Amino acid sequence: MIKKAQGNQTQTDLVKRSLVSYILDAKLEVGKKLPPQAELRRRLGVGNATISKAIDELRQDGVLEVRDKVGVFLLDPNADGHICRNVAVLSIRLRDSMFASILTSFLQLELMKSGCQMNIFCLKQSNLKIRAGLTDLPGLRRSIESGEIQGVIHLDDLGADVEALVAAAGIPALKLGGTNIPQRNGIYFDYKDLLCRAMGRLWSSGVTRPSLLLPPVLVNFVKPDYLELLKRFPGNPKCCILPGYDVENGCALAHEFAAMPPETRPDGIIILDDIVGGGFCSELALLLPPSQLPLGAILRSQQLNISFALPRKVFYDIDLSEYASIICNRIVNDMKGVKPEHDCIYYDLKEDISALNPAYKYF
Repeated sequence: MIKKAQGNQTQTDLVKRSLVSYILDAKLEVGKKLPPQAELRRRLGVGNATISKAIDELRQDGVLEVRDKVGVFLLDPNADGHICRNVAVLSIRLRDSMFASILTSFLQLELMKSGCQMNIFCLKQSNLKIRAGLTDLPGLRRSIESGEIQGVIHLDDLGADVEALVAAAGIPALKLGGTNIPQRNGIYFDYKDLLCRAMGRLWSSGVTRPSLLLPPVLVNFVKPDYLELLKRFPGNPKCCILPGYDVENGCALAHEFAAMPPETRPDGIIILDDIVGGGFCSELALLLPPSQLPLGAILRSQQLNISFALPRKVFYDIDLSEYASIICNRIVNDMKGVKPEHDCIYYDLKEDISALNPAYKYF
């Protein structure tokens, strides 16, 4: 059923978008006949004049072919840039995060394949806030209230005002990223599982003093699990958490790390941000001899192509293209009203031990 047109949209515009949505969702092949207009009117809940005008405009745009007394046929669903849905991507760190920027590019490509358009809403200036409010995302309120947005993907936690606006509009929202307490609808990195795998890898490789480098926003989520796993290492090692948010900060943390007494300096490090980690490892390699560099367990985005100057390391890889495809399929199904099998999905982080030789055993 078509909603009432809002803002600058006309009812014909909404019907045209719904027809394109139907074509793409049904995977209708070029040359195939559309259902009769009477059925389309019933599906969309609009009158004869509106459906006829929408079909005629799509004919003029090269999307449909109308054969007199025969029917309406698909000519080219991609003609004239027609889209079936608008998806808003929200991020308060898009300007500062290479990961968010590249992921957004892959999301745009995947959404285009599904006939969707992406609208980006982000901060005008750098900000280390954790939650995104309406004042942080200019234009979002107008776009949602005018009915221009059919789905939301957010890379950060939403403020209460944004959550209320999205809920009132009945728009599906999908959260990305990683927390130890997943929200009701999202695709996540399971940091608890990752920490267990990474700490087990360090332990089996002889590490006795594991440390943790991560973005400040993740500290509260990850610290309890890190402290619990730390108890399994011999010698009662001290907690060593290094929060950082960019390459420059990573370099500064390397100096802090190198200045620790050799007998208490961590001999292993888990890196949960490859941007910070790249700066940290490069700088640390200039400060310490190879024999004193820690063994690294690194969360790595494959498409960023960052090198890590540690002689021994294991990677837990994110394929951003694959990740974007999973996200796109989920939000498109959500917009179609398809109920997911699971509200929360965990992305499978693939382990790469090519730069680590010792046999691995769980602790």
